[in-house]
Amino acid sequence: MKTNFLLYNHPDAVLIAFQGMAFTLMLIIFSGLSFTINGAFFAFTWIPLAAIFLWPRWSHSFLTPFLIAFCGLIADFMSARYLGLSSLLFLIFFWSVKPTEREVKIGLVKSWLEFSLSATLLLYVLFFIIGRVIDISVGWRTLFKQVVLMIALFPIIYGMRALIRHVLINPDDVNYQ
Repeated sequence: MKTNFLLYNHPDAVLIAFQGMAFTLMLIIFSGLSFTINGAFFAFTWIPLAAIFLWPRWSHSFLTPFLIAFCGLIADFMSARYLGLSSLLFLIFFWSVKPTEREVKIGLVKSWLEFSLSATLLLYVLFFIIGRVIDISVGWRTLFKQVVLMIALFPIIYGMRALIRHVLINPDDVNYQ
């Protein structure tokens, strides 16, 4: 007997996937901001990785990769990067951290440590490989500043996500996490 690919554990899996996309798009818009302090340039370029890391656990597993790739394309258009670079990065990050398979209740400190380690490794390894393959020069100091800023802002993003989820989802729901 064939199973319908739309039947999943949570009845609102499609809606939850679009909520994850909306949060990611919000952070992509935020990632366009930059500032300079004492001549040092700081950018929020890779902040959307936090949304990918915090992707809703009960999202639609077939639809989610397409929504993440779409968000990556939007990020590339907004920042004038190579088209598809952010999609590739977002999808690799999503599949490497597997947010749909994590513990039901994951705390801030554990999330922060896991995110810091995985995002830093991914960005440095990928930009080393991509820099070699498509011959782009990567400003390692700039990338370091972006990674530090992204890690420093993660608790704020974690709190924003918790607040948004509390408003959008009934905490009495059995599947609420």
